[in-house]
Amino acid sequence: MGVPVLTRLGLAALWLCLAMGLGCYDPALAPCTIRCGSGGACPEELSCNQATGFCLRPGQTCSPAPDAAADGAPDGRSDAPIVDGGVDRPADGPGCTAASCTGGTCYGDACCRGCWDSTQSQCHDGSELDFCGLGGGACAGCNDGNECTRDRCTMGACAHDMFVGNCLNGVCVGGADGGPPRCECGAAAEPCCNGTSCNAGLTCMIGSCGGCGLVGQQCCTGGACAPNAICTGSVMCVACGGANQACCSNQGCGPNLICASGTITCTPCGMSGQPCCAGGACPGPGHLYCNNGTRCDPCGLMNQICCPGNVCYEGLLCGAVSHTCGIL
Repeated sequence: MGVPVLTRLGLAALWLCLAMGLGCYDPALAPCTIRCGSGGACPEELSCNQATGFCLRPGQTCSPAPDAAADGAPDGRSDAPIVDGGVDRPADGPGCTAASCTGGTCYGDACCRGCWDSTQSQCHDGSELDFCGLGGGACAGCNDGNECTRDRCTMGACAHDMFVGNCLNGVCVGGADGGPPRCECGAAAEPCCNGTSCNAGLTCMIGSCGGCGLVGQQCCTGGACAPNAICTGSVMCVACGGANQACCSNQGCGPNLICASGTITCTPCGMSGQPCCAGGACPGPGHLYCNNGTRCDPCGLMNQICCPGNVCYEGLLCGAVSHTCGIL
């Protein structure tokens, strides 16, 4: 039992001596006396032999004797394993076996019950996004690179939950085609693409795409609206062409209405005392004419001005000089 005592008492001093560059040697550097540290760490000039779990010089071999275990346990084995992430590494005694590594995989004398990172020859506990797995299998990375999912590692398995909300250039939506969630823009009620543009028939307003052109909707690109609407203030389409409504494009108004100059409002026309309709028309009722091209006034009756074409009614005649209707 002399070697185990030397191993435990001399190990700390050995590491210190080697770290300070001192010539510490013998018997501490004899084979099968210094176990590998976390991640296979060993003193300078030594390397970890994965098969035995001991630090050896180049060319050295090691066959641990049954009594090379640490003192303290009745059977010559330490009661506590060395744990590194998801690794159980017996402190002494035989290496990892299938019987002792239930639910895991042996890597040398280490039992890995999490996941194994072959690039670093290291076992992780298997619950990290970058190192996810169980049973000693290869670690998996859970980052799917999709900004519309929230990645997680649960019980050693990667999962990707859909994220609801805005993404970098749009909004996250579920794939209607059964595919993964994706970031979209430009459709109705979606954010404007690049903050300014939308799909055909939609317009960008305060960062969101919506229907445009109809009465009560936003103006389409370039201030366009439906024929019965006009864009006000480059913002909203309002009804036009009706009585007391805004004049439509090209000063258009409905029947018996005219776009009054100065107000750009459709005003009733064609009746007595009202403005003349388009083309100087005064459709009535009654006998009317467009006076000076601005107002509809009565004509054709007694003492009234003759209607266009020197026309009078009720048997009256148009005076050649007075140009009024009367009995001649």
